[in-house]
Amino acid sequence: MKSGGSKKKVSRKAEKSATLALQPSELVTRLKDLLKSAPSAELKKQIKSVEKEDYSEGRLNNFLLSVYRDTASAEAYSLIYELNYRNFFLIIFNRIKHYSNALDPKDILQDVFLSIYRYPHRFRSEKENAFRNWSYSIIRNTILKHLKMRSTAGISTDILSEVLEDKGAINPLASLANEESLQRFKKFYLLYLMLYIHVFNNNLSERAKQALLYVEVEGKRYREASDLLDIKLENFKMVVCRARKKIHRLMNQILGNAVS
Repeated sequence: MKSGGSKKKVSRKAEKSATLALQPSELVTRLKDLLKSAPSAELKKQIKSVEKEDYSEGRLNNFLLSVYRDTASAEAYSLIYELNYRNFFLIIFNRIKHYSNALDPKDILQDVFLSIYRYPHRFRSEKENAFRNWSYSIIRNTILKHLKMRSTAGISTDILSEVLEDKGAINPLASLANEESLQRFKKFYLLYLMLYIHVFNNNLSERAKQALLYVEVEGKRYREASDLLDIKLENFKMVVCRARKKIHRLMNQILGNAVS
């Protein structure tokens, strides 16, 4: 009897493993890399749980986003992306599949992760399903934003009444022929974000970095941020504008050289 029960347990683990964005062994390796830059007792607990393949994806996402929020860790953000991009894409595609000619799910997915990247300070991790609810709210609001941008197309916003995962629905990716393009998009977007962080860290003055962090990460108003930096509001706006332009210019130069 024990042998039969053990086989069923192994089978269930194998079935679950096949649906994961990252296999447990790879996830453990990545978490151990994160441990080097962001050591904590909670992270050690998460690693042990993943090693036993007895972990909660909800609690893991909560923890990773909390680490990213508190430390701006690129590794934590990268893991959040890799663990969730596929599920987010499925949700987005399922909500807008009747409007595929007007809305691009990949554009929406990119904006969703950009919001997570820019506003982690708005996340609260008190409950196990905190990340799920917070991220789905971002998905809903991002779809709404894209619909409003295309309001002239006569698209109804009724589809936004509730954005919830439908576990009983047929996997929408099963009918997609562009799985390969989704994989390319995943890799490109990660590289794009890492390039942004590289340019930010290595090409801006400390004042420009702090200005962007106040405005784009912490969500402070320009006047409040200018007071914190002790510079005039007009000068602060110029610092932010020049910093953004410099980042975009250098990224375009790097990407242009890579293409050529």
